[in-house]
Parts: sequence; C-alpha cells; structure tokens
Amino acid sequence: MKNSQLQDFKKFMKSRNYAEGTIRQYSTALSRLLDEIEDSTEPALYEHIKKALDQLQPTCTIFEFNQIRAAAHLLFLKRTGKTIKEYILSKKIPDQYDPILTEFHEYCVKFKRLGNQTANSERNNVKRFLSKTVECMSEVEWSEITAEKISEFLREELFHLTNIGKGGYTKSIRNFFRFLNYKGIQVHQSIFNLQLKPANWQKSTIPITLTDEEVNKLLQYYNQDSPRDKRNYAVILTFLDLGLRCSEVTNLNLEDIHWDSGEVVIRKTKTSNERVLPLSQRLGLALETYVMHYRPISSDRHLFLRIGRCEGMAADKEYIRRIIRFVFDKENITGWWKGTHALRRTAASKIFNAGNSFKVTADILGHKVIESTTAYVKIDIDSLREIAGTFPLGGEL
Repeated sequence: MKNSQLQDFKKFMKSRNYAEGTIRQYSTALSRLLDEIEDSTEPALYEHIKKALDQLQPTCTIFEFNQIRAAAHLLFLKRTGKTIKEYILSKKIPDQYDPILTEFHEYCVKFKRLGNQTANSERNNVKRFLSKTVECMSEVEWSEITAEKISEFLREELFHLTNIGKGGYTKSIRNFFRFLNYKGIQVHQSIFNLQLKPANWQKSTIPITLTDEEVNKLLQYYNQDSPRDKRNYAVILTFLDLGLRCSEVTNLNLEDIHWDSGEVVIRKTKTSNERVLPLSQRLGLALETYVMHYRPISSDRHLFLRIGRCEGMAADKEYIRRIIRFVFDKENITGWWKGTHALRRTAASKIFNAGNSFKVTADILGHKVIESTTAYVKIDIDSLREIAGTFPLGGEL
C-alpha cells in the first residue's frame, strides 16, 4: 500500500481510540496486502481483500494472519462504513424461507421481547428445521407437521448434540409454531406438548455455585489500591450482589447508578424489560470509590472502562469475561463452569436462600419464566435441616 494510504489508515484507527502499539502492528500487517486498487467499491474491495488473504495465509503464522485479517477488516470499514460481515449479509440472496422467518424474528423481538441475538438464534434454529422438512413453502400444510415429525428431525439431524442442545432447537421450533398460531394459522397441537429435553436423572445435578471461601478469594485478589484493582473489585461485586448477566454489567452507564436512592437501573436487558435493584452498602462504596477516584477521564458514559490499552473505551463483554477468568485462574478456581455465570448463579442462590420466593428471585434476575430460575438456585441444605428438625425415625427403617 502507498504510504499516504497507510497514514490515512493510522488516523482512522487513532480516531477509534486504538492504542499506539496496536496501530503500529495493524499498519505493518496491512502493508503486506496486495497492491492497492483504484476501484474502492464494496464488491471490488471485498474481492481484493479475500484474494490477498487467500494468498497470504499459507505463508504466515496463525498470529500474523489474524493480525492481517483484522487490519483488512478495519480497512474495509474505513472505506465503506460497514463491516465485512454486514456487507456479506447485505448481498445474501433471500430464499423461500426468509419472508416467514423475517416475520418470526420481528415477533420474537417486538412481541416476546427477546434480545436481537436470541431472536437471531431462534430464527437460525427454525431455518435449519424448515430446510430439512419443508421442500416448498408455498405448498406446506402446517397442520400436518406433528410432534413426531420434529422428534424425527432431532433424532436424525441433531443426533450429535447433547440433550440440552436438542432442547434449544425444540424450544425454537415450538416458539415458531406458537408464532404461526398467533398469525391465525392452524397447527398441530401435539407440538406444544413437546418436552424441551428428555428426562436424564444422572445429569439432574444441583446448580454449581461458588463456596464462601472462593468468593472471598475473588474479592481479596482485587482488593488493592490501583485503578485496575478498584475497577475489577467493583465488577465482581456487581455480579455477586446484583446477579447481573455479563451483557448487563457491560451496558451499565453512569446515569444508571442512582446514588441518592441507593438503586441501580438495569436498562439493556435480555428481555428488554428494565428493572430497578437496590445497591448493597459494599457495592455502593466500591462503585463510589472507583467512579470518584479511579475511573479514567473519558467522554464515554459506560460505567466500566478499559484501563491501559485503549484506555477510556467501554469494556465490552469479552473484556469483562477476561477479568473474571483471570482471577479464577490465579486463585485456582477450576472447572468447566467457571466464568461470569458462576457468579450469577451464586448470587441467585444467596438471594433465594435469604428467604425470598422463586418469583422474587426471578424478578431480581430478570427471568420472564420462573422455571428458568430453578437452574440457578442451589438450596441451602443446612438451613433446610434446621427448619425441618430431626427426622423422627432417626434414620432407622
């Protein structure tokens, strides 16, 4: 690439608050692409980048190729104002399933109040089902598709998935037929009796939560006097005291903290329903300390910001997850379940075992369906034992 083009690229990255080291790395990576082309239309630029990456991949290490690809994607964004993913989606030719699936997506978002990402997942699951079971959309008789037909699809096409994975597809398909019913289309009622997953008592385990000792380890690790530690300590308390999802922690703004009333407003939620939660004394103090003395000066209104590289930019979901994974690793808290959701499950169990009902616990967690809360709650057996007293037979048969 020409030097002037590289300079323009550097200015673009700087305007998006990239760190100087990243700007240098991406500029060096971009210089390895094929010579620049005059035609900067979206199709020509996309094909140019695709051809260059195909030629470079065999000659690069994985790390080098990933940097070149990331730089190329940024170049496309600079030139066209859209990401390569957005461009590919815009060029996708609609098929026979798209009209009804577009309606279904709108139903999920506007009527069921699902998040856009969840609605997209529902749409993709249903499309896979339709593409295997409906040959011609103009001739389909929806009332002839039964629960047995769906079970056959699950057995033959999704045999490699776990019961939970199959349950996800079943839920999506069931929701689709409820959407058809909502539109006034007659469907077979057997579909609504489909179980989300078959009984599997071996896997019916109590939800995994953190022990008090593990919680203390997490809090003590980041309880130091530095901007990064103060922020990370507040992040962990936000999970533990409010039981938030990772996306909800990420989307918290300064305006969401109501210091005068001791409340926090959760706005951008999975169900699109705002909820107001009380601030505990320790969380309120941790947030006050972070915001007043350690939060980077920035025009960004997000509560939690990056520190160090790209300082002042909002901390996205992956950034927040890395904070939790890092301390789990340092404190040797191991297991396939470790991550931000372990903190949410721990918070849910403490809320429930404090004497709150399933309904109250579900409302705090932001669950629309109470049954969803059962997967998060671990019952305090010792407290139950105190309530129940000694079993009269003393263990004898």
